[in-house]
Amino acid sequence: MSQIIEYPVIMTKHSKGNFSVSSPNIPGMKAKGKIILQAYLHAIKSAETVLEGKTEPKVFSVRDWKLKDNQKIFVIPVRVKS
Repeated sequence: MSQIIEYPVIMTKHSKGNFSVSSPNIPGMKAKGKIILQAYLHAIKSAETVLEGKTEPKVFSVRDWKLKDNQKIFVIPVRVKS
């Protein structure tokens, strides 16, 4: 059985106009895309791949995250086994 957990991620816009995504909640999860939607969808797939077969990590509060001017927080839905 699986469930969907919402994880906050950091979306970074780079000077060349492309985007990358990472998350302190999911070590090793990285994604990129030419547009925001592409990076967002790649982040979901990457997170599911990293978490496959693992116990879901705790979702840390974003309040302590230090963001740069070119970064924003997004939330991605991730299907994990329960």
